[in-house]
Amino acid sequence: MGRMTRLAPFTLAALFLAATTCIHGQSMEPQEYELVTHLLQDYFPLVRPVANHRDVIDVFMDMTLVEIVNMDEENQIMVTSVRMYQQWRDVNLQWDPKNFYNITQITLPSTAIWKPDIVLYNNANDNLEGGIRQTRALVDSDGTVTWKTLAILMSACEMNPLFFPFDIQNCSLKFGSWTFHGDQINLQLNVTSADTSMFQVNGEWDLIGMPATREVSYYPCCPEHAYPIVTFYVLLERRSLFYMVNLVLPCVLIASIVLLGFFLPSDAGEKITLTITILLALTVFLLLVSETIPPTSEVIPLIGQFYASIIVLVGICAALTVIVLSIHHRGDSTHVPRWVHTLFLVKLATLLRVRNQISQSSMELELHGPSEADVSSVSPRGGVLNPIFEGDDGIEEQHQQQDDGAERRRSLAEKEGSAMERQLSTGGDSSIIEQYITSISKNVSYFVRQGREEDKSQKIATEWQEVAMVLDRLFMVVFTFLIALVALSTLLAAALRVPLL
Repeated sequence: MGRMTRLAPFTLAALFLAATTCIHGQSMEPQEYELVTHLLQDYFPLVRPVANHRDVIDVFMDMTLVEIVNMDEENQIMVTSVRMYQQWRDVNLQWDPKNFYNITQITLPSTAIWKPDIVLYNNANDNLEGGIRQTRALVDSDGTVTWKTLAILMSACEMNPLFFPFDIQNCSLKFGSWTFHGDQINLQLNVTSADTSMFQVNGEWDLIGMPATREVSYYPCCPEHAYPIVTFYVLLERRSLFYMVNLVLPCVLIASIVLLGFFLPSDAGEKITLTITILLALTVFLLLVSETIPPTSEVIPLIGQFYASIIVLVGICAALTVIVLSIHHRGDSTHVPRWVHTLFLVKLATLLRVRNQISQSSMELELHGPSEADVSSVSPRGGVLNPIFEGDDGIEEQHQQQDDGAERRRSLAEKEGSAMERQLSTGGDSSIIEQYITSISKNVSYFVRQGREEDKSQKIATEWQEVAMVLDRLFMVVFTFLIALVALSTLLAAALRVPLL
């Protein structure tokens, strides 16, 4: 019993060794297991693998862009899916293939060997490694280590929204060693640009290219050492169709409706309401644009300039509409000045092709007004006094006194008519008839003069309305030109990459 107790530890050790051998035998060939055991037996992954501490390790780097996962423009962060390639030489991982069954290449866990601490300098992730996965590394017999890994990189990207939504963004991925300087790790590039053959098409961005450069930087902390940096530039062009359909085209259509407001008659009462409604709609679209682009005060985006210009034009339209309505409803308080009549109702009306409308209105006024032939038909026979044509001042003063009230004139006419009837019933002579005719002539002349005054007032009011109509047409032409100019200049500036401001 005591002997069995003494052999128990050895038995457990033998069983553990047999189980370990069985597990390794299932995962790799016995020859490869022997080679890996030989390489990692005295391997220390925390020390730079060089024969002399002054030796430099050349690290070659390459990259393949797989996908643009996200472009957070508000926070100016780009998320990309990439495949990273790093290659260096490890003197501690060399072997003679003749001594190990002619094995020339094996794979090792990347966590078990030394790796250069290449990190993303403009990393925007909480993790310093930046989403780099620890995959297995491929090791050759001469000590060359090739490490291919997948990574989801979240990098800070300073975006320039000046030509939004026709912009081209240049986002960079800067890689370099975090602790080793150029005399310890020399970071180099295999190619001049990254591989984009596996790039998946993005719905918002088109990939122009991904060139790569290498530069050497010196920092104030240690100016005696150089730090190599490899930078991959992701050149992206925005697909503007979505923004053209949802932002630019509605703005142009809404701004064009303002021009229709100049066609509305001033008596409709909807001109100001239409303009204010359009102004509010443009403000809502401007808020949508401000939520899409990154908030910055360095530049004003092109679409922001476009919306601001359209809003200013619509605001001016609202102010000018108020002026037009004021002129339209001016009435007969003052006469239209001669220069206003000549400028608007003659020159501009002819230029804007509204002369026919004005002529037709004036013609209708003349037809409705009393003519001299109609008035002369009321002239009495036998030289009876007619103040319409003879211009008797005393009679005109009498009629001016009758303007005090309609009731007073009606009562006076009734009294005169009853008196004349009494005189005629008593057998008055012809002079009474002449007086009666003269009284009738006075009243007729009064009503004719009142009609002329009303026609004159109506003509003055109509002239002001015609001036307002010409102004409406003028403003419509001017603002059509201005809105077209703003839209075309915005598109031209986007096409030529020339800032407007």
